[in-house]
Amino acid sequence: MSAKRIGGLLCAVLLAVSLVALPYNTSSKQVFTSMLVGDLQQLLGMMYSDGLRFATERTSVSGETVTVMRIEFRGLKAGLFMMSPTQLFVPGSGIVTAYRNLQFYSGFDPGLFSVSCTKVNEWNAGHRGARAYVNGDGNAILEADLYIDTGVTVETVLEFIQRYYTTLEMFKNYLD
Repeated sequence: MSAKRIGGLLCAVLLAVSLVALPYNTSSKQVFTSMLVGDLQQLLGMMYSDGLRFATERTSVSGETVTVMRIEFRGLKAGLFMMSPTQLFVPGSGIVTAYRNLQFYSGFDPGLFSVSCTKVNEWNAGHRGARAYVNGDGNAILEADLYIDTGVTVETVLEFIQRYYTTLEMFKNYLD
């Protein structure tokens, strides 16, 4: 194998490792198209060192097995669904599963919050970045999506998480 070919392969391997390796340089503008569960756990730990609790589990949603992080911060609960799995080869780790899309999801019990479709529609009319709706059980739901597969930076993911929790707190206060 030529030195040029070996050099090209080495560059490709280093690029693949840099796309999934942590700790992230949060000042970097490096773009990546998928994230590992451990990446998200580490980012959450960096952001919220006090008062954050989370657990990761596999569950079934509409017949598809997905990975979800159940997160609680300052009394606010959310599920962070990691969707659109892809397999990556990471030197030293082998084949790993990374996720190309994230979705935050929070539900509010109608027994605790007075929720009408009109009230939720008024919320949606005045807010962007997350959507609210009333599901079939009468629960108010707040969701937000981040499509990593289109290319994002660490700053984008951090902003997505921070914005969701800010919006979630505002939505809860709106429903009170």
